[in-house]
Amino acid sequence: MYGMLLSSIMHFGQVEYGELTWERVKEEAGCKTTEFTNQKIYDDNLIIRLAEACANILGQGDHLDYLRVFGRWFVRFCSDRNYDKMLRITGRHFCQFLTEMDNLHSQMKYGFPKMKSPSMVVTEYDSNGAVLLYRSVRKGYSHYLMGQLLQIANDFYHLPLEVTILKEEHDEQPYCTTFRLDFRNDGFMQDMLQRRAGFNRTSLPSFTLGKLTCDKYLFDFSVIILLFGKAVNCCTLQVRHPKPESSDDLRFTHCVSEAAHVTFILDVSCVFLSGKAGNCCCHF
Repeated sequence: MYGMLLSSIMHFGQVEYGELTWERVKEEAGCKTTEFTNQKIYDDNLIIRLAEACANILGQGDHLDYLRVFGRWFVRFCSDRNYDKMLRITGRHFCQFLTEMDNLHSQMKYGFPKMKSPSMVVTEYDSNGAVLLYRSVRKGYSHYLMGQLLQIANDFYHLPLEVTILKEEHDEQPYCTTFRLDFRNDGFMQDMLQRRAGFNRTSLPSFTLGKLTCDKYLFDFSVIILLFGKAVNCCTLQVRHPKPESSDDLRFTHCVSEAAHVTFILDVSCVFLSGKAGNCCCHF
């Protein structure tokens, strides 16, 4: 793991318990490093050993309690050093934040390319909270995540949060933990209902493809799309079947909606160098 996580523990450990006591904790944990570098990789098990050392020396709880404390410290550490901006803008609601955690970790990999980030998926949600599936290559960090979630809910969303472990699978990688998170989730539920209401239409007025992508396409003589611009690189284009009618431009004729996903059907008319026009129907 990267040194940033350990730096947060070292900082607040000294602040909360004093340098002399914290040196005893480090010695018990076998930690000989005096200062951790944010961009450097360290032993994955060091945080677990520090939590166990805290439980033995400080005696104010077991190592799981201290793992939750360490998770809280990391969020506070990010806020103190203005690292929290990305966290604060990740979601308008706490449940939305949870659904975006994997995307957040993907963005962070630009700055931490060797990061072995966990995966977090919201499998269920309701007005009283959500169910979160946590998967990680590291064993024993479920309570560390619990501490992070508790602090984020409190600091960024001003929400009381209760976290319950429903199931743990630690036999093989990835290690999986299922959490039940209880919090007020009315705002997110209302947003989702409004979003779904927007997809209740089975058809849309036709509009030109240029209004959506503002980009160019290149077809061959079989009306196969050979190249398209960067604006539609995120789309998958497939030729489905020829259309008998012709049109003067790329125009969506109708769409098919399924839950939160929309398939747009478009008529394609293109004039080749030979002067012949071809038509096809594509979707993405």
